[in-house]
Amino acid sequence: MDNVDTASQQYASAVGARRLEFEPLKQFATQLVNAYIAVNPGKAKIANAKTINAKIQGVKLKKVKEVIISPSTSNDKIAIPPPPAETPKDISASQQSYDQLIEHFSKLVVLLAADPLFLPNETALQTTSLNAKLLALKTSNTNFGNAYTQVTNTRIARNHGLYDKTTGLCDIAQTVKSYVKSVFKANSPEFKMINKIAFKSQKV
Repeated sequence: MDNVDTASQQYASAVGARRLEFEPLKQFATQLVNAYIAVNPGKAKIANAKTINAKIQGVKLKKVKEVIISPSTSNDKIAIPPPPAETPKDISASQQSYDQLIEHFSKLVVLLAADPLFLPNETALQTTSLNAKLLALKTSNTNFGNAYTQVTNTRIARNHGLYDKTTGLCDIAQTVKSYVKSVFKANSPEFKMINKIAFKSQKV
């Protein structure tokens, strides 16, 4: 029980730490992409960065539709912008597990680090900081996984100690009751006192 309490506290701490580490990721990724767009790396690279960011945000990119006006009217193309608001269906196919978010952000970091044009003045946006952020994400996720494994294993061990046949606490308690009953008899105050204590066994 003590091991379970300790492991549960460590697990709760790991859950909170991971949440705090990942909470600003979406906003930060958008900031990165906007900074990348500002250096004008080219349409293909911008599109790639936006695609990665869309996966981090958990939305699908909407394609801009082009309508060609009749030559007799105009030679211009009119671009119809996407709707300003995202609908719930845009999120349904998102890849938002912590492992997937790490993978998406890693791809964004690789893309930016490989482009010599991307030399931001802000320390938080520079390659060294991005790699440190990526490492922090991985570490918090690993710590969570380790804490989850630990608390699960300690609960399993606790349950075996309580509920295993013959050697578990519940079975031993029933054996003790039977022994006291045999020594002091069923109507004795000694047996009546301990017989009131309930032990319910469960499947392990």
